[in-house]
Amino acid sequence: MNKIILNGSTVALLSFTTIIVSFILVLTVGHKAIIDETIISLSIISIFLFGFLFYGFYKGIYIKNDVDYKLQVNHAPPKGGGFSSG
Repeated sequence: MNKIILNGSTVALLSFTTIIVSFILVLTVGHKAIIDETIISLSIISIFLFGFLFYGFYKGIYIKNDVDYKLQVNHAPPKGGGFSSG
């Protein structure tokens, strides 16, 4: 069974796109109260998340962490013991 390898930035971009598109579609098409439209938007987002997780667990999707390298994240503890005593 071949594993599908995705980049972390690709997954983040797809999730942000799904969130923005679902909110825009629900707000422009729907003529209900804001709370009802928010619940519908969150339901659409949760369905996509559930589908991604279900497919990922079934097929064995591997998400490669490339976000740390693009953001230049430093995981080392701060020098000098952390808090200043000033």
